[in-house]
Amino acid sequence: MFKKDIKLMAFIASAMFWGSGASANDAYVEQIGDNTTVNITQYGSGNKVEGMLPGDPAIIAGDGNVVSVSQIGVDNLLKLSVGNNNIGGPGTGVTVTATADGSGNTQSIMCGGATGGCQASTITSNTSGNSNNVTQFLDGNTASSIINITGGSNTLNHTGSGAGAHTGNITVVGSTNNITLTQSGPLTTNATISHTGSNNTITVNQTGQ
Repeated sequence: MFKKDIKLMAFIASAMFWGSGASANDAYVEQIGDNTTVNITQYGSGNKVEGMLPGDPAIIAGDGNVVSVSQIGVDNLLKLSVGNNNIGGPGTGVTVTATADGSGNTQSIMCGGATGGCQASTITSNTSGNSNNVTQFLDGNTASSIINITGGSNTLNHTGSGAGAHTGNITVVGSTNNITLTQSGPLTTNATISHTGSNNTITVNQTGQ
């Protein structure tokens, strides 16, 4: 009963924000359990919060939750999962904060996978600009990721896998940059990438062994 009630609350929150903004906005969230707080704000039109496949729910699953979204411009797309273990599994600490200040931004946040539940979590992805594409996949033990973008047409990818405490903090000021951070292994890896400029490619691979 507890899980069912929280799931219903998430749907109500989504419907409220969808109805209070432009009618073309769409939020399809399916919460499954635990402490929950889901805040979604979409002011422009054509903004969507949905699953990894079009028409699927964004989900969220269990444990500490919190999640906040906020899109503001037009035609922004947020995909989500959080927790997982084949959906409905643990997410443990969670927290996720997304935002997409401008227009045409896409953010994919997954957190856990089939074998990992993301555990202590923290996934942040803030954008201020247009046409940015951020992809995150954090499968590990003590996952943490903070990404901040000021600019347009940037592509950022952060993947963390394995049992280690993988932490990535990426800040970009500029446009048309392509940044990839890949972390893996059973031991801790930490990366802080701070970049100002445009038309650059940065690739960082870390293995904690």
